[in-house]
Amino acid sequence: MIPNSKKLLKFSIFILLLNYPLPIFTEKFTKIEKEKIKHTGEILSEKQIKYGKQFFPNGKKGSIKMDCSNTIKYLFKESLGITLPRTSFEQYQVVKNAGNFQSTPKTVEGKIDTLILRKKLKIGDLMFWINTHNDIPKEWDPPIGHVMVFMGRSKTGKLTMFGAGTFGTGKRTQNGGVDFYHFDPEESLGCIKDNSKNCIKESEFIGFGKPSLE
Repeated sequence: MIPNSKKLLKFSIFILLLNYPLPIFTEKFTKIEKEKIKHTGEILSEKQIKYGKQFFPNGKKGSIKMDCSNTIKYLFKESLGITLPRTSFEQYQVVKNAGNFQSTPKTVEGKIDTLILRKKLKIGDLMFWINTHNDIPKEWDPPIGHVMVFMGRSKTGKLTMFGAGTFGTGKRTQNGGVDFYHFDPEESLGCIKDNSKNCIKESEFIGFGKPSLE
């Protein structure tokens, strides 16, 4: 009876995993890939492109509107040859469908656990915020409104991210633009406003993860 019970248990676990696969978090960037991502970020930062402005890449036809998601799309295509979808919500779906999305860690009090977050974030992780502006389509669930990419720590130990910001001081730019920025998970990157332009719901950093490498 005992051997049969063990076989039955193993079979039950196998069936459970087939129907409810666990997040695997196995996608990793190599050291060379990380350097390529950072190098491409530096090239874009030096151009001091303002948020939402048209960018004309050298040797390519046409221009690219450098909002947050298009900046990330260009960064990954140019550095690693990875084609990401156009919008921040679709990029979130790519990470989630790959089994790599990790929700922002919280303490028992419901606050962001920055110690755990610092340990989990890796260079190349896409970072997502919800409720950053009023133009987020209602069908987007969760209401992703902004995306950046984690770039590690600065020489002073501060967490850094790269992308197109609508405001703030970056490594080279002022008042937003395509650049490297200090990452504070508690900082609001926008809000939902009422008809009087008053913020009624602040943005929230909800999680991160690597896109599929395929």
